[in-house]
Amino acid sequence: MTKRDFAEELYVKLSQNHNSQEIVESIQSVTRNNEPLSVTEQLEIVNLIKDIHIKQSRGIFESVDAFLALVGKVETQIKSQSEPASGNGASQKNDTNK
Repeated sequence: MTKRDFAEELYVKLSQNHNSQEIVESIQSVTRNNEPLSVTEQLEIVNLIKDIHIKQSRGIFESVDAFLALVGKVETQIKSQSEPASGNGASQKNDTNK
């Protein structure tokens, strides 16, 4: 499954149930070569979800804004959960997952 296919699947789930935590967990559970995706790759999926919604909702600004706010919650949760409790280790973690 490509990142785009996965993003489309998550887009449908998020559109139907508005459960951002479920989407965060789905994105964070993905592995490639038995390794979790880097935060950068996870955020690529989030951006694909945004792109899918924008393309499907042209001209419906209220819906776009509301949905993008929901996707923004997913993005914020992924970023905050990837940051270690102390210091600047997030960038180091990303480097090890490349």
